Amino acid sequence: MEAIEKERNLIDIGFQNFTKEEKRNTFLILDMVMKEYHKKGYMITSFNPKDIYYENQIFSFSKYEKISPITTNDESDAILGNIISLANLAFCSYLPIYDIRQGLLNSDVVSKYYDKFENNFIPMDRGYYRSVLVDSVGTKKLPEIPYFYDYVKHVMENTDLSNNNNSNVISFIKATEAGRLMADKNDEAAFSTTFYLTCMVSAMLIAFVGLAFYFLK
Repeated sequence: MEAIEKERNLIDIGFQNFTKEEKRNTFLILDMVMKEYHKKGYMITSFNPKDIYYENQIFSFSKYEKISPITTNDESDAILGNIISLANLAFCSYLPIYDIRQGLLNSDVVSKYYDKFENNFIPMDRGYYRSVLVDSVGTKKLPEIPYFYDYVKHVMENTDLSNNNNSNVISFIKATEAGRLMADKNDEAAFSTTFYLTCMVSAMLIAFVGLAFYFLK
């Protein structure tokens, strides 16, 4: 009889030892999942690395008790809190001297000392994390582009490809699984791979979110 694989969280799979590119790809996926929950009126109640799981080659907030409905009175606060918490997790995971098994740092502390550690982020992403971890923590308002995935997509769409540095950024994004989902569809050599990954990830996200909502009814 085939053994059932134990569900593993970020700690179990050694997430802190992932490369920056692997971590970035993970946060793009988690951001997309989180946005889908928000669109359906739900929020994530825990961003502890022990509550984020890896199964069937995808990361997710897979414990249903960690998802709850957003009430009308606290919708904006709940969404902002989720966005700050996911950015906080990214900040902690990129810190070379911090063990994410300790959970998230206090957001006010992260905001205060963000400048000292901003270089740990991939250069292209620093504008997003500053807008969340510094600006939004201070103003208690959503940034202009609240979601990480949307920010990356916006930067790609507004990047001057004639610049060598910018071309390298685009090439880097396309090199990741999540990045290939946003790749230029005119790139015929990558079209079939992009189409397959789009269908695969979309199907998994829809199935996962749908199943979660079924149990929440």
